[in-house]
Amino acid sequence: MEKKVIIALTCFNRLHTLQKTIESLMECKGIKKVPIYYFADGGDNTDEVRDYISKVKRSIDKIFLQSENLGLKRNTLRAIYKSFEYADKIIWLQDDMEFSKDLLEFMDFTLNEYESDEEIMYVSGYTSVLHHSLYLSSYTSEALGIWKNKFYYTDVIDDTQGYRQFAGDMFYDYLLNAKKKDVISVYLNYSMYKKQGYCLHPNKNKLRHLVTDSVNCKASDIKKLNQNLYEGFSRRIDSGNLNLVRRYSLLKKTTRWISRILN
Repeated sequence: MEKKVIIALTCFNRLHTLQKTIESLMECKGIKKVPIYYFADGGDNTDEVRDYISKVKRSIDKIFLQSENLGLKRNTLRAIYKSFEYADKIIWLQDDMEFSKDLLEFMDFTLNEYESDEEIMYVSGYTSVLHHSLYLSSYTSEALGIWKNKFYYTDVIDDTQGYRQFAGDMFYDYLLNAKKKDVISVYLNYSMYKKQGYCLHPNKNKLRHLVTDSVNCKASDIKKLNQNLYEGFSRRIDSGNLNLVRRYSLLKKTTRWISRILN
């Protein structure tokens, strides 16, 4: 198994956004040494995407083609589990993103620095507002750094009220919708809740989404969400945020322990 990090990039049939994603990724510092593993889902209108990734594939990269259409949830899980056969740390990316040039530097630092912290289960490249330091949250986001030894996944939703207390009403509503639509990010959130873990975010945003109105779009149709990209990042977690998270985690563990005794 390789000890260095690899990128697991899931894609389907959005050629123009994928091209923008790869172009942006190739501008990231350190990309020459980081393998990209492409996980191309099956289905209609996928030939152009498959031709494109075969052309841009480097000698250190790999391509995994899927004959049937798995959908984002199952294709993502396939990408994560397969990538862990080659590396113990991965970065999961999607085919509709642009990145700051130091995304990989941020991921490399945090995946190494916080590898032994059992409560930090993911590292995200996204933050919605500027912070003075890194911070923890109860939700995963985009461009996820994942450790093999800390990855846990379940799609058995058996404690919605507990999750509501942990993540709040907004993510509780997302969870209810995700059960109908198989949205992978919310299942990852719920799995993180089951382990009482957290996601680490940068103090400055490292990615933004590219959105289109249709699959068969032109490059000129691609829109950028109003998300600024920033270089530079803090190397410490906000102490107030960390203390709050630790106290909350201890409270939850104590509550569960008392509940088991009483029952």
